[in-house]
Amino acid sequence: FQANKGESFLVPAQVHSYMLKQIAHLPTLIEVMAMKQPLAAAPVPGGPSGNPALERLKEKLDKGSSASAAAASDLWDELISRMKALVCWDGDFHAQQLTFEDLLKLISDLDPVVADFAEAAYQAASHRDILTVKALYRGFSDLAELFDCPRRYSGTLYSRNYDLFQFIGNEMFVCFIAGLLKYEVWSVFPELLQESWGTDRHQRPMTYANQLSEYLYLLSDRQKPDTRGDLLRQRHSDNSRLAKACPLKDFQSAEFFLLWQFYSRPDLEGDARWVPWSLAVIPQPPNFLGRATSKKFAEELLLAFGLTSIEELRQGLKWANDRLRAYFPDRRYSLSGLGEPKTIGSH
Repeated sequence: FQANKGESFLVPAQVHSYMLKQIAHLPTLIEVMAMKQPLAAAPVPGGPSGNPALERLKEKLDKGSSASAAAASDLWDELISRMKALVCWDGDFHAQQLTFEDLLKLISDLDPVVADFAEAAYQAASHRDILTVKALYRGFSDLAELFDCPRRYSGTLYSRNYDLFQFIGNEMFVCFIAGLLKYEVWSVFPELLQESWGTDRHQRPMTYANQLSEYLYLLSDRQKPDTRGDLLRQRHSDNSRLAKACPLKDFQSAEFFLLWQFYSRPDLEGDARWVPWSLAVIPQPPNFLGRATSKKFAEELLLAFGLTSIEELRQGLKWANDRLRAYFPDRRYSLSGLGEPKTIGSH
């Protein structure tokens, strides 16, 4: 058989098996077939999640084992290997141009990966296991390698294809922050968010602020301007495992937190920023904003942001509201809906 140029094709399992036995002496053809046949992420037998690496991490956390951090690193290895296999990273992912429809399908195919990570993040935060939390954070340095072409790659390249991993990386990071907020692990934020993930191929430091909030061109060619926000809200508000692992309210709270804390990061320069894409529509204020009227709780936020006074916290909230209006000028945001700065730490 022969495939038209640029098309992919599927071989029925039985026929595929028979052909491999009959033409084992033709390695070139077999390699072409293996490259062209899309890979699927088959369910992995194990515990309730279906992922043995995740179940091992949960078991270590439940037992209070010092090996939990190592289990978190192992989970990252498994997730990244699965992502690469799914998109044919070592095959033709770089050279075959993704369309908008391709992007949506691959994002959907990667749902189990994001859900696995979200569960791990919430588990580590619920146990307040700081070493495991740090291991999960540092794993993004490996994921960041997928935000661009491999360093020694040569050949045809479609740079917009990497929008897929920019989207997934952003979503996973927000889920990670959401778990820490839910279980109020405030003390880890100052150190964690200032830690870089190494350098990119241009020798620039990689941080969450310059890697995970990028403009995605594959999502920009739509008539509707808020495609990205709609997609995130849909993914975290349906009945899926992902939405249960990180509900929309948690996700949006984490987005607002990341925007608010950006006020306290004068060390971030250049193209660093945080655009809270899911907040183009805000159904209700984050829980921690209501609690921040308490002086005691506001002092915990000071610790998380690395600030020294409640007045700085209030200025940061006003700045965050102003940034929201700038990012989404077609939306109306009310300070009374998002929290009046003057009420922070007032009781």
